[in-house]
Amino acid sequence: MAAFASRLIAAALASLLSGVVAAQMTADSGHVSLGVVVGAADPCNIKPRPEPGALVLGVRPGGGADRAGIKASDILLRFGSTDIKSYTDLMAAVREAHVGDRDDIVLKRGDRELTQPFQFAQTDVLAPTAGWSSAPGPGPTPAVTAPGTSPVPPMTGCLSEPYSVLPLPADAARRAAALVTDSSISLEDEVLTIVHRDSAEKVQLLGSIQLPMTRVPGTQVWLTQLKMAGWRRMFFSYQFITVNSPNQPAEFGIFRGADAPELLTPTSRLKGRLIHTHLHSQLLNADRDVSLYLPPDMVDGLPVLFMTDGQSVESFAKVLEPLMLNHRIRQFAIVGELAAQNPDASAAFDPQKDMRSREYLPEIDKDTFERHLRFFTEELMPWASHKYGVSARRAERALFGFSSGGAFALHMAVVHPELYAAVLPFSVGVSIGTIAPTPNWPRIYLAAGELEPPFLATTRQAQAQLHEAGAEATFTSYPSGHDIVMWELALVNYLPSVFPPQQ
Repeated sequence: MAAFASRLIAAALASLLSGVVAAQMTADSGHVSLGVVVGAADPCNIKPRPEPGALVLGVRPGGGADRAGIKASDILLRFGSTDIKSYTDLMAAVREAHVGDRDDIVLKRGDRELTQPFQFAQTDVLAPTAGWSSAPGPGPTPAVTAPGTSPVPPMTGCLSEPYSVLPLPADAARRAAALVTDSSISLEDEVLTIVHRDSAEKVQLLGSIQLPMTRVPGTQVWLTQLKMAGWRRMFFSYQFITVNSPNQPAEFGIFRGADAPELLTPTSRLKGRLIHTHLHSQLLNADRDVSLYLPPDMVDGLPVLFMTDGQSVESFAKVLEPLMLNHRIRQFAIVGELAAQNPDASAAFDPQKDMRSREYLPEIDKDTFERHLRFFTEELMPWASHKYGVSARRAERALFGFSSGGAFALHMAVVHPELYAAVLPFSVGVSIGTIAPTPNWPRIYLAAGELEPPFLATTRQAQAQLHEAGAEATFTSYPSGHDIVMWELALVNYLPSVFPPQQ
């Protein structure tokens, strides 16, 4: 479990809620949350210009949106004086809000247009949770409803059926008393039951599924039940985070339904070299941390996989090295640039201040993005070739990223198609603008999970845009969420086509 915990910690530090306004736990920090999860107004629309507005995928019970009467499946059209053309407009408007601010929210519900008065309260204030730095934990939750309410109407064909959150069952006390270990997860028919023992005041479930858990009265046991017909085919990682115990280590686990794909078993000890180092960037005017994996038979000119969020290099190397040693893929090096850290943890909630967002997403801070792009191409890549002997040939270079890092990888493929033979953007965090045709496209391999609807929609949209521009773009969806376990499996499935074994 310790090895798996390190994988989840790496994912938590490397993953960003890109393009999603999410419910978080509250404390006194200044930034406020609307208490919703939103995505594109038409999440199944793969055209470059989707319908305007922000589709409400989930509402946090007791949050500001819930108090204002906003419901899942509403489409938010205006927040105060801001017209919402996409969910990023809503993010920008909420970033400027403070406790006590009053605004009207204009929304579309079915065929009706409604105006809902809204006021931010102290309970809407955000605070970082233990272990969060520039990236506040694994991705968005699918559509959820408040306990005791009816399920969200299913999305149309391109998305998984959403789950509903059930009220505490009548036998909750019995289930609490029967808990032997600190936590358990079980599936009975269509109901997934998650139980966790903790003396904390609040417990949050994070991972592919994010929502607050409910305490069983009179106990220190927290219980959540989720109903969905498709749980048997799903897999995901999860962790428990507490509010009032910031130094308490998070607890981790994996759920795999009986009909889910076989998951990967990482090696416990790498035979290759894992190197943590840094290089000084003149373009960034700072040192930048880099992690590298060099395989056992490393020689000069060996193929190389560059990746964003290099704090996860070890996690991916531990599932990829066995494939190399078993000759399922060619041996190659991995060079991962670690995401930039923020000066203070509160910046993680503000994409305008969050350094990872500013470096990975051009629409947040164009100058910072372009400077970082130049660092990657003009400093990092030549440095890796010169110092560690990785190949400088396009045919033997690939680029991988997930979430906002996936968006960065996709932009790299569009801006510099001549640099890589293959680019692998997973769970692309934001939509990309117009893509011009080019005769020199790399092969592009996309992946996203059914339990991350906004990312699924933007990744599918990217594939359609790339096809229109003449690129060879493959897309695969997985019965999982915004999750390192899913990204590992998708990478393993694609790499035999990227670095096939030598004959």
